[in-house]
Amino acid sequence: MNSHWWHLVLIVGLLCSLGAACSSVPATEMPEPSESVTPLPLLSKPLRLFLVYSYSPAAPRSGEIRLGILETLARQGYNFFENTLELGEFSLNITAETAPEELASLAQEAVQAIQNYSPDVVIVLNDEAARAVIPVYPDLNRPFVFCGLKGNPQDYGLNRPNVTGVLEHPYPLQTARMAMEITQKQDNFMVLGDDSPVGKTIISEVYRQLIADTTLESRPELRITSRWEEWQQLVLKEAAASDFILLVGYSGLQDREGNTISDREALQWTLQNAPVPVFGLWAEATHEGAVGGLALTQYEQGVTAAEMSLHIAQGASPSSLLATQPARNILTLNFAAVEHWELHIPLAFLTTARIYRRFPAPEEGGR
Repeated sequence: MNSHWWHLVLIVGLLCSLGAACSSVPATEMPEPSESVTPLPLLSKPLRLFLVYSYSPAAPRSGEIRLGILETLARQGYNFFENTLELGEFSLNITAETAPEELASLAQEAVQAIQNYSPDVVIVLNDEAARAVIPVYPDLNRPFVFCGLKGNPQDYGLNRPNVTGVLEHPYPLQTARMAMEITQKQDNFMVLGDDSPVGKTIISEVYRQLIADTTLESRPELRITSRWEEWQQLVLKEAAASDFILLVGYSGLQDREGNTISDREALQWTLQNAPVPVFGLWAEATHEGAVGGLALTQYEQGVTAAEMSLHIAQGASPSSLLATQPARNILTLNFAAVEHWELHIPLAFLTTARIYRRFPAPEEGGR
């Protein structure tokens, strides 16, 4: 098969696989809300919802999930202005320095807060809070919806009749094939992630999928670390021998003094200093300067969690709702990164991608 036909087959195959996981969206800088499902009958009383955060509610990932939840509920008629929604919240504020004993104590505080509020549904954000709070909650009649779960629910003790939720499992094969087509290189690429418990879980699964696919032309090379200085050396020196970097996670990095490097700092530094193009599995990476990827968004996870919660509030048993991925994920491209790396994008990608235009990532200001 000659080069022209090989590229055509690769693009068609990739777009078919993308179509199964994401829907077409306009080229725009701002996220757009998902199409709402058919509205359910409005409850005869306000919906009482309780959110449990792993990290600070002000963290970008927490905020995006929360926004997806609240906007979805508003489209279904539940909001604060008409008194159709009542919201309780509790944050574990977990950091890399949080000791297991402290986490157990925080989990009990969360349990008490939930019991005091007596919500219709509890939504628990991210892995740490899910595995700390849900298994120790004593009442199996209280419905829980986890959201943004990277690990296996059974491994976390979440296989309970009152629990369902939204999984956060990325699409590494599709993104790697996309990167190979855009860079026109098929030798090797670096799979880079952090060594935190959650980070290790997700990058191990990503790498397993990559090496299990015998049709993948390029060779993935796994690199994991929790040390910031080692991370910097991997990016600055070792990555130069790779075709591109597949960036998985960067939440558990620490400097020599044991201080945690913020997600934003780690991402921006990596994008600014990488000697080869970076492709990401989450939309925030492309937004900040990665070339692109078939991306997960926290907003869409919030949308799915809200829809599940409404079905439960209407009488559905959590056990009847299978844990699932968000219904909608997005193909992302960053035109500024494409221009920086002097890459050429197949026209077929441009018709389905959400477009960003930020590169390099700014060092100041928040999202």
